[in-house]
Amino acid sequence: MESTTPQPVERRGAPAKRAPRPVKLWSWPKVIFYFPLMVASFVCAIGSTFWPDRAVTWGTIFVIVFLVNTVIMGFDFPRTSSLNLVLFIMVVLLGGFLVNQQVYTFWDGLQTITARVRPEANNQFYWLFGGIFAVVFLIVWLIDFRFNYWLIFPNEIIHRHGFLGSVDRYPAPGLEMKSEITDVFEYAMLRSGRLIIQPTKGPAIVLDTVMNIDRKQVQIQRLLDALSVEIVPGEVHRQGGEPSPR
Repeated sequence: MESTTPQPVERRGAPAKRAPRPVKLWSWPKVIFYFPLMVASFVCAIGSTFWPDRAVTWGTIFVIVFLVNTVIMGFDFPRTSSLNLVLFIMVVLLGGFLVNQQVYTFWDGLQTITARVRPEANNQFYWLFGGIFAVVFLIVWLIDFRFNYWLIFPNEIIHRHGFLGSVDRYPAPGLEMKSEITDVFEYAMLRSGRLIIQPTKGPAIVLDTVMNIDRKQVQIQRLLDALSVEIVPGEVHRQGGEPSPR
């Protein structure tokens, strides 16, 4: 009777799970909120190039955008009530000005002054103004976007900064996180706010002007919730994080 040797049965394990992608964060400088003025500069530059006879119109548009943008940059409006107050004051002033000019003159001096005001500029001024902002934004992108950012992994927080690629590491498990809307105008423009991350060890990480802050906060929370520990005999595998050098 022939003896048969049992053949080993090949067992295929479950496919390895891919590590979740980290959440990337940037803390931008306040100058990025001048992008409406840059857009207005290029619009006025194009308009004054093709329709130079409407120089007063382009100058008025530029001055209005410059005024509103400077007010947004110069003051913080942390609550909706302050926003409503500012809008109310602007509507009252603008409405009174239009009534005085077009309907009923209740302030002769104002009408006389405004009749003499003709904000005009040639297309070179607008092109130069918009070009300066474009160069500044390009420098900001090169410095902050490429050489200063944060990576949130399930098990660690990595801060890469500097042209030489300096790296700071913080523990991610058990961190506390909260967001603050420091200015309603800035939140309305770029959905930006302040994100505060408190690791279990080390100081709090305060990131100002984080774009799409609500979405980033949800992504970080999902990433931390997906943290899983797989225990293998003699070895522990933890998802996320950068591979350690060998």
